[in-house]
Amino acid sequence: MDWLLFKHKETSRMTIDINVEKGTILITQRWRMADRGNTSSTSIEYFKRMVVSTIQTIWNRRCFINLIDRNATKKEDRKKSFILDFKIRWVTSNEHWKVYMQSEGVSFINWIARTIHLDMLDIKPQQKLGAPRGLEQYPVAHEFGHT
Repeated sequence: MDWLLFKHKETSRMTIDINVEKGTILITQRWRMADRGNTSSTSIEYFKRMVVSTIQTIWNRRCFINLIDRNATKKEDRKKSFILDFKIRWVTSNEHWKVYMQSEGVSFINWIARTIHLDMLDIKPQQKLGAPRGLEQYPVAHEFGHT
């Protein structure tokens, strides 16, 4: 796979690292908490840990990308599968995404502004409106999927 254009790429929304030998792609996002002073620091630290844990548990190793090299001479070299892993790094500057802690309400992201609006309940499973009874989702993992 010498034709890969990059093995490390920094974008405004994420960092992409491709490990050809291991067959993995790591997507890292830097998130910064915008402190509005309405939540205790202990609660914020717990929330941050749960965000990372929830996203990694739900998203890591669940997706893959197949790259096809039509110029490969050997048939076995033509297709390479890469497993996707995701990582959230909490930072104090140089963020990809700014996270706003809001009072309970509808969580959402703003793709253009690169902002994520969450509340403390988003790290717990919740009944999805309009879904079959018993189907729950973690809102933080759902919102992450939009980023």
